[in-house]
Amino acid sequence: MTNYTGKISVLIPVYNRQEYLLRSVESILNQTYKNLEVIIYDDGSTDNSFDLMFDLSKKDKRIHLIKGTKNTGVWYSRNMLLSACNTDFACWHDSDDISLPSRIELQLKLTSDKTLVFGKWQWLVLDKINEWVCKDRHNTDLATPSMLFPMRQIRQNNLLFEKMHTGEDWGFINRLTQYGLCKIETKEIVYYLRNHSDRISNLKRHVILDNNYTYEENLKRNLKKKE
Repeated sequence: MTNYTGKISVLIPVYNRQEYLLRSVESILNQTYKNLEVIIYDDGSTDNSFDLMFDLSKKDKRIHLIKGTKNTGVWYSRNMLLSACNTDFACWHDSDDISLPSRIELQLKLTSDKTLVFGKWQWLVLDKINEWVCKDRHNTDLATPSMLFPMRQIRQNNLLFEKMHTGEDWGFINRLTQYGLCKIETKEIVYYLRNHSDRISNLKRHVILDNNYTYEENLKRNLKKKE
């Protein structure tokens, strides 16, 4: 779809990401494709994440903020963002990651109402002098937060994220493919995942379980210990 010029919604779930958030959101605001709305759902952050985004929204009217009253979980945040989206196409962007300037423009060249377009990605890691550097990608996994997708099937079939212990992203994607959408990836690297100890995907792999709590409660307890 090389001639699409409509508005794209960029959906960003946020929880306690003040250290990474500003540069992450600015990487979206600086896209070469300018017809964007940036919808940010703050899932009850206890740091300065919301205030940072509130100040930025005064400078760029494309930012729309939604503030949650309590921390509920990423599955709930993503559903709130889908519910707030009114455009034909949308894309995810995680609040600690970086989208290269041409990301959305390149993805739009491949998209249609039958495709899930993932951005080719690479890890960013901190080196010995505390600077972010590229790390080779040693697998062929698709990165869920790099996905650009049509909203039609989601609205028609009321598709939402399910509350799961882990893998809610891929559960959602698998349901989309059941409605005939195919997965493709850009040839160019357009997305950087910043790998750090507080990344949710890392925490889910290393959650200390207490049988007196649900998995989601255990995850929140682990997050609180790291604050």
